[in-house]
Amino acid sequence: MLGVLIVSVSFLLWINGASIQVALPPIATLLSLVYFIQKQKLEELRFSREIFKSCNEAYNKLNEELAKINNIRSSDQLNENEKKVLVDYFNLCGEEYFYFHHGFIYPDVWEAWRNGIRFYLRNDRIKRFWVEELETNSYYGMPRDL
Repeated sequence: MLGVLIVSVSFLLWINGASIQVALPPIATLLSLVYFIQKQKLEELRFSREIFKSCNEAYNKLNEELAKINNIRSSDQLNENEKKVLVDYFNLCGEEYFYFHHGFIYPDVWEAWRNGIRFYLRNDRIKRFWVEELETNSYYGMPRDL
C-alpha cells in the first residue's frame, strides 16, 4: 500500500512539472525496499524449510525406537538404551521449541510437533523421565505443560 502511494505521488510530481531528479529517488527507494523485503522473506522461508527438513529427518531416525518404548505399558524403569533414545528425542523437541520460540518455525508446524510430543507423554514411563529431564533445564526453556 505504501509503495503504491509513493509511486503515485512520484508520478504526480513528475507529470506536474517536477524534474525527474525529484520523482525517481522515491521510486528507486521503494523498489530497493521491496526487493530487500522479498529477499528477506525468501531467506526466512528457506531457513524454515531447512529446519523443518532437518528436524523431520532426525525424528525419522528415532521413530522406530520411540515406538518400541511407547508400546511398553508397564511400570518398569527405562533401561539405559531407552533413556538415550528419549534424551535424543527430548533434545530434538527442545531444538524444535527453540526455533519456534524465536520465530523460525511457523505456529502450525510447531503445533503438529507439539501434538507428537504429547502423544509420547501419554506413556507414564516416558512422562516420568520427561519430568526428570526438564529439571536439568537442558531443553531451551521448553515448557512443562505442552
